[in-house]
Amino acid sequence: MAGRTLRAEQANATRELILTAAERLFAERGVYAVSNRQVSEAAGQGNNAAVGYHFGTKADLVRAIIRTHGERIEEIRARLVAGVGDQADLRDWVDCLVRPFPEHLAALGSPTWYARFCAQVVADPAAGSSWRSPSPLRPSSGSSRA
Repeated sequence: MAGRTLRAEQANATRELILTAAERLFAERGVYAVSNRQVSEAAGQGNNAAVGYHFGTKADLVRAIIRTHGERIEEIRARLVAGVGDQADLRDWVDCLVRPFPEHLAALGSPTWYARFCAQVVADPAAGSSWRSPSPLRPSSGSSRA
């Protein structure tokens, strides 16, 4: 049992290294200018197929980066929505929509590659819709208030 736990921890650590390296490289160079091999090398992986093993395609890797940050952004959004009272006006709801992203970036500290990564993903004309959903700036349907 301890062997499985150790392997799972190693796999999670490898996934985190790959996510961090990919986010930085994609932010610096653009998504299509970076190969999975380059991501593996930057993450310190001797196996050039590590990205494919842990994430599948490059689009899956991009979605994993967005999902990782998106979860934290949605936690912030949920906290803000919960704090809106019954007498909320439009400004309160706009705050719930806009504020989570910059608050998340501030919490990341400096340097952070996520804002630049998002700009690369949104501006990439070759990307199509393969990884643009869900948008890192769009609230999920789960955080709306009825």
